[in-house]
Amino acid sequence: MRRFGNLFGGRMARNAFWLIGARVYHVAVNLVVSLLMAQYLGPANYGLINYAASFTALFTSVCTLGINGILVNELIHDERKGVLIGSSIGLRLCSSLCSVITIVALAYALNPDEPTTVWVVLIYSTTLIFQSFDSINCWYQANLESKVTAKISAVGYTVVALYKIWLLLTRKNVCWFAASHVVEYALVAALLLIAYRRHAGREQKLRFSLDAGRKLLSKSYHFILSGMMVAVYGQMDRVMLKAMIDETSVGYYSAAVSVTSMWTFILSAIIDSAKPVILEKHSRDPQAFERYLVRLYGAVLYISFAAAAGISLLAKPIIFLLYGGAYLEARGALCILCWETAFAYLGVARSVWMVPNGKQKYEKYIAGSGAVCNLILNAVMIPLWGVNGAALATLATQIFTNFIVGFFFREIRENNILILKAFRFWRYLK
Repeated sequence: MRRFGNLFGGRMARNAFWLIGARVYHVAVNLVVSLLMAQYLGPANYGLINYAASFTALFTSVCTLGINGILVNELIHDERKGVLIGSSIGLRLCSSLCSVITIVALAYALNPDEPTTVWVVLIYSTTLIFQSFDSINCWYQANLESKVTAKISAVGYTVVALYKIWLLLTRKNVCWFAASHVVEYALVAALLLIAYRRHAGREQKLRFSLDAGRKLLSKSYHFILSGMMVAVYGQMDRVMLKAMIDETSVGYYSAAVSVTSMWTFILSAIIDSAKPVILEKHSRDPQAFERYLVRLYGAVLYISFAAAAGISLLAKPIIFLLYGGAYLEARGALCILCWETAFAYLGVARSVWMVPNGKQKYEKYIAGSGAVCNLILNAVMIPLWGVNGAALATLATQIFTNFIVGFFFREIRENNILILKAFRFWRYLK
């Protein structure tokens, strides 16, 4: 923790380690339960759950309205914190309700003879409504008080883990397991509201304001389209696998994705904790801003490469131990997908440079090129190599979108130069 504190500052390090601790607890509690669930459901039903998750994720950017990309920055510089958060929640609730209706209609249109698929998608998609309240997280991020949300998340994980164990013991069907995700988001939403009221609600009551909503949307709308495009190339692989092969292939691919993302909470915690610290440097000390950003990119790159090397070497035993012999077809995809994490999280961290420099509009161009690239590559590679083809398409898309494309736009090329400097980030530790 001391070394990490030297990179960005002790308070940020403590905040990051609270987030990491919460995610470690989540992994510890849910790992056995989730693996038992995957083995109980089998690749087909496990694939169905992940198909519903991917279908829902395609609309997440519409539901968030791109607001989370700029809300932390707004909370740092605007005193009307309760109004900003309340307006964000109100806007997101409206968009979530519309999205749920659209998702269910599309699921029925694509799977008219599969009522179970439609029901699973319907149940899972309602998580979007409760996710609207995660805007409260931004208040805690801006104040580097993520220990509160870490505790709330831990309670949610524990309750849902117990619920899933009950489902396993009573041998419920796949729809009940889809509902477990709704239970988790609903509980966390309720606890976030209670916590916010206790810590800030009296002075900064949540209140919707049309003017504040317009202000948020005027700065965030670039992220809506870019988020949709990111969702396309992040989730369309599973949707296309089901359409072009079957839900079993989605199960194999989802197992590989789950292992790949099992540790990425570390990267999310580092980025979320570094964001307010780095944003604060932008106007006061531009040189420190760039230096800290290079450190952040370097941390993302080298942590990701180290994890990918270990996962690649141990792919087969990892899949066998975690999911059993029925999922061994996922090992090839795992060896490929584990390398895309570095580039995917460079894209996540990029907003720390984009927002204060007013370059948000380029996000939609970057993400749009990634979506087109991914759709083309999936259409070509899935028929040729199946699950491994989808994994190759994802890796190529992440490299192209989050590293190569930035060099084509003169206005954001500076950020890509910072990424290049991050390969030798230790030069910027002083």
